[in-house]
Amino acid sequence: FCPSGNGFLNVAATNANSATYRLRFTAPPEADIPVQDRVMMVGGGADYFAGPLVLERGVTGLATILSSGLPVPAFVRITSTGSSAPIAVETYSNAAGAITLPLQFGMYDVLISPTATTLAPLRLPWDTLATTLDVPTGTAVTGHVFGPSGAPLANARVALRVGNVPSSVGTTDSNGQFVVQARPTTGATTELRVAPSNGLPTLVASGQFDLSANVVVNYAASLAVRNLQGVEVRDANNAALPFTQVAVRGEIANGGTVIAGPTVIARGVTTASTTTDAGGKLLALPVPTIALTAAIAPPSGPSGTVAVPVATPASVRADAPAAMTATIKLAGTPLAGVELRLTPVTTSPLAALPPLQLTATTNAAGLASINVAAGARFDVRIVDPLRRIAPMERLDVAVGALGTLAATKALTILGNTLQPGSTSPLANVGVQVFCVQCPVAQQQIPLAQGVSDRAGVYAISVADPGTH
Repeated sequence: FCPSGNGFLNVAATNANSATYRLRFTAPPEADIPVQDRVMMVGGGADYFAGPLVLERGVTGLATILSSGLPVPAFVRITSTGSSAPIAVETYSNAAGAITLPLQFGMYDVLISPTATTLAPLRLPWDTLATTLDVPTGTAVTGHVFGPSGAPLANARVALRVGNVPSSVGTTDSNGQFVVQARPTTGATTELRVAPSNGLPTLVASGQFDLSANVVVNYAASLAVRNLQGVEVRDANNAALPFTQVAVRGEIANGGTVIAGPTVIARGVTTASTTTDAGGKLLALPVPTIALTAAIAPPSGPSGTVAVPVATPASVRADAPAAMTATIKLAGTPLAGVELRLTPVTTSPLAALPPLQLTATTNAAGLASINVAAGARFDVRIVDPLRRIAPMERLDVAVGALGTLAATKALTILGNTLQPGSTSPLANVGVQVFCVQCPVAQQQIPLAQGVSDRAGVYAISVADPGTH
């Protein structure tokens, strides 16, 4: 009797090109295993078997966050260093200031954001051996916020970001005064944000501010607040839309000024949402007197957009939806069954509505078409569930015809994930693929992703490097 078995063996194609990829493995939280990377060179011309991967247990990151000897409950973001595609994990310290999480041994960049507004967030290096992280109080930055009339503006939330370190968040009192704790750095650019609660736009300004001075924020005198409550919302066929979610967005270049040493003009940004009542009329929605765009998401049918002028209208009517189309071909041959996935860009009012992803599937002619809000912009991702072609992206595109897109033949990376120190499979492990040889900015964007099944098996498609 001769024992037998079967498995995968990589056989390189003749004159195969190669590409180097970084695979990132994220185990389910209950596994208590750190996020970890593997770098591999993949030959073109055939699928690639990455083999079984026994995930590493890593080390347990243990530390106590203190300030003047007292525990600090905080949000904590821990980011690996020394990689063009750093690994970031997030956690919270408990009431005793303690954090416990699985990590790989090495150096990390840690951002601690205390829940108490009396402490400034802190960024510092950490090597997982240090068991105490000390958070100094920081520097108090004070200022005043004044509304368009020049009167103090109460209940506005104020926050700074000095370089890459945020401040605590302060709220203006009845005199418009605020206090935040920050960590001023000589030569660093500071971003200031003021988010009022009365419908005025959020002000955003950046500059080389003198944070030792009293910061003065003045809203532009031309601004005022209006309430869109009672405005009737209609679809493109002029029918009222009851119980419909509506979000508005608008931006002006000069929303006010920030004076802290230099005087800097602040842009104003408004994003707000509400619903319509049974008659299709908006519920309370205070907004500034600037031009806005509204996104309308009825319970059924495609979303729509409509301009909301400065002069508040009695009703608004959504623009007729428009078609986003694309034809997908591989080596000139149309592909059926490929998915066209649309996600609103972050600057679109659609992004202020509940998470929205629209999907269309190509037909036998390779054509996918879906009606969406005219005038909106989307990030488009093209994915083949059958893994015949590599995923494609088109970012921040206007609604319309994308034309014929020439797809790249896919190569599938196959592998299986195993529990630490074991041959037992580990299911539900997220697997992302990053490029290694592309520009640094692109090395942080996943090319493709998937998840291991109950047998620990994963299969992810990337562009085939081909042969020469």
